[in-house]
Amino acid sequence: MRLLTLLTIGFLTGMPLLAAQSEAHEAHEHGVANLTLAQSGEKLLLSIHSPAYNVFGFEHAPVTEAEEALVKTHLQALSSGKQIDGKLLIRFNAEAQCELKSVDVDNPFHAQAEARKEANEAATHHDDADHDAHHEHHHEHHHHADIDADYSFTCKAPLDLSSLDLDGLFMSWQHLEQVRAQWVVNNKQSAATLSRQNTSALLK
Repeated sequence: MRLLTLLTIGFLTGMPLLAAQSEAHEAHEHGVANLTLAQSGEKLLLSIHSPAYNVFGFEHAPVTEAEEALVKTHLQALSSGKQIDGKLLIRFNAEAQCELKSVDVDNPFHAQAEARKEANEAATHHDDADHDAHHEHHHEHHHHADIDADYSFTCKAPLDLSSLDLDGLFMSWQHLEQVRAQWVVNNKQSAATLSRQNTSALLK
């Protein structure tokens, strides 16, 4: 599970709040995403787990050119940490001087696309290829898909880290309604539910 990247920080091991997050990650609830934040010294790790629907509006592998373009745009935004207009998806208070160092984003449709390709190739050997393709596409629309994004930051003034704002994320993900956030910052752990009406959380 991608959440394990957060648990590599020794002092977090066994903390019930973040450990419970692994169970929350198993849930698939449209409109809701889970966020985990862990800080140790200048290192800050953030993980987002969300149904693909919240990001793209669908959970099947892209079929049309418009769907392919939409997926490409959102994956590029997640990989850069910014919207098309340059607005940050995730912001911390400026005093902490946090800088994004690395990003790891999963393409939630990769496995589906490969399966569809193999099925289509197999279908060409049967007279009912069109029926098989339609049947497969029908099932894709009912397939759950999740997206995971891990971000690594370096904060020059970690003791000044006091707030998290997801306004950019809510603006980018049109179907996102809530983010259930949990964090450990400067040895203090807490949690909050963010929404379109309340996009920020105090981390102290």
